[in-house]
Amino acid sequence: KNKIQNMKEWLKTRYYKTTPKHYLLSPGELKQDEEIKNMFGEFDREGTGAVDIHEVFTLFNNSGLAISKEQVRDLFFNKNTSKISLSDFIRTSKDPNFRSRFRKIMREAKKEMKLQRYHGHVQKGSIKHTLSIENEYIPVSFDSVLLHLTVNRKRNLLRK
Repeated sequence: KNKIQNMKEWLKTRYYKTTPKHYLLSPGELKQDEEIKNMFGEFDREGTGAVDIHEVFTLFNNSGLAISKEQVRDLFFNKNTSKISLSDFIRTSKDPNFRSRFRKIMREAKKEMKLQRYHGHVQKGSIKHTLSIENEYIPVSFDSVLLHLTVNRKRNLLRK
């Protein structure tokens, strides 16, 4: 088992772009990559192969995850770009520093939503109201948000 893991790591460092993914990744990692691709597809409504800040911001907020455009820029985009490709999105979402920043931003958003609810600033009937009042769950980790968005997407497909 250790030799297989070492071989996978060697292939990842040397031949990542040319080696089939099923040789490099575990079944769990393959499933996560598929979920990330689906999430990216939700962001990329126009099918351009890249998403901009507005597309990411809109999907998060339409799903009841209230983060600002500045926070979206800090998480997914570097200072020089306004778009991100699928491969960059996958690489970014697997970075431990990204995951730590993401958790921090989602915790701040969760606190803000609770404060807004407490002070009555959430408009009744809005998505934020539904999420904060009827469903106390607000995901914080990237994997939880990924699952949340995936479930919402499947629910919306079933409604159609």
